[in-house]
Amino acid sequence: MEWNNLYVIIVIALILAIIIGLMYVVPKLFTGSDDATTDELTADGHSSTISATVLMPLILQYHSKTELKRVEVWQKKYPPNTQNYALSTESNDDPWKFEAAADQPAIIVENDTFLVFPDDSPACSLMSNLPLPLTKPFIYFEATMIELTQMVALGLSTKPYPSWRLPGWHHHSVAYHSSTGCVYTSNPKHPKAYGPGFEKNDVIGVGYLSQSNTVFFTKNGRNLGRAITGFKFPIYPSIGAIGKTKIMVNFGQQAFRYDSANVWQGGLVNNEDLPLPPPTYGTHLRDTLLFDQPSPAHVSLSVSPHDDNDDHTAPSVPSPPPTYPI
Repeated sequence: MEWNNLYVIIVIALILAIIIGLMYVVPKLFTGSDDATTDELTADGHSSTISATVLMPLILQYHSKTELKRVEVWQKKYPPNTQNYALSTESNDDPWKFEAAADQPAIIVENDTFLVFPDDSPACSLMSNLPLPLTKPFIYFEATMIELTQMVALGLSTKPYPSWRLPGWHHHSVAYHSSTGCVYTSNPKHPKAYGPGFEKNDVIGVGYLSQSNTVFFTKNGRNLGRAITGFKFPIYPSIGAIGKTKIMVNFGQQAFRYDSANVWQGGLVNNEDLPLPPPTYGTHLRDTLLFDQPSPAHVSLSVSPHDDNDDHTAPSVPSPPPTYPI
């Protein structure tokens, strides 16, 4: 009888251990958050408004088998354009702006670049009307988080892209997510630890180097390093959100917080107030001009919009070409 009781205790202990293990592993499977990511979120004294733990139930509902199957069926019906670069190589005088899809009547786009996602907004994303001009060696835009209550994803996507999903979750897209600081590339289940999270009043930039097809992000004027290299598609600026959000986008109509983008005229809108860029030694803008600079011992992110953060770029090892399924 005593041995039977012992067996029962051992079985119960094993079951509890398995349950606790699953509670720890499953959240990481979807968010990619770990102790290192948590350290990054608070390393600069700038913690995330909404923690990944609080957002977990919210995120999991978008990664159910039913939801993922729905997107798979939609993308088979409307396959993303990965080959037609005509619009990416032609000159276009149309103004840069964000456009809400026909199924997004609640989202407001004011003056082309001020995006308003309503209260209790489910996951959704907007894209620009024009693709990145890949004949331009350095391309850059920024977005200021006027209001951020739950989650924002900022990056680049091909068209068409499911408007009810965040960029970075599906083919062919890459995005920097506010809740964890992770970068997602065409897959909702495999985030890459990248940088700190971001919140209200932060200025997030998206950069693209056409020669190496490198995507990088900045936060409050600081280069966070390469996110991915070899990402070559006809791609469009993309912004997605969950919950009430207000975002102001700067395509270059104003000076950027990231000074290198001003120096090298990375904006998508011509700004006559900026001086001509320095010579690029041929047609290739070397990555070393943007990435291979010494990292400062300490960089404060609570600086005024006019502070010079140009030299505060973080060194980073180049990422390999994307290996996700096409």
